[in-house]
Amino acid sequence: MRRIKLLGVMAVSGLLGAASAASPATASVPFTATVADACMITSSAPVITLDYQAASTTASVGNSQVLVVCNRDTAPFAGYWDDTGFNPDGSIDLLDAGNHKLNVTLATDFDYTDTGYAANGGSSYSYGISATAKAGQWAAPSGSYTKTVDYLVGW
Repeated sequence: MRRIKLLGVMAVSGLLGAASAASPATASVPFTATVADACMITSSAPVITLDYQAASTTASVGNSQVLVVCNRDTAPFAGYWDDTGFNPDGSIDLLDAGNHKLNVTLATDFDYTDTGYAANGGSSYSYGISATAKAGQWAAPSGSYTKTVDYLVGW
């Protein structure tokens, strides 16, 4: 009886040894990836501030920048304002709490400035943006005037 048990244990261990000694099957698996061009505006919303005085004989100008990062060696082709809320003459009206208007004209650098590689390894760019309020807008009372306009970057 002991002999049968011993033979059984030897047979099982022999099978296990044969199973572990077998060579594994292999397959070469190719991997491919397509990386699409992508860009995004990285800065929090830039703010353009004007210090306007109607009595001044010159326009008031405020400037800022929109910062953009793209995957490496991708470049945006244009930065532009969403003009859906613009006046027919291309200007916009900033409004105060009483809906009084301060008329300004927005501008942007159509072409970007290449600022090198970003910390994340992507390509980094900036667009200059500005707002100009013409002199002599006496109908605008003292106060704070605001408006939000979307800025878009195409690539």
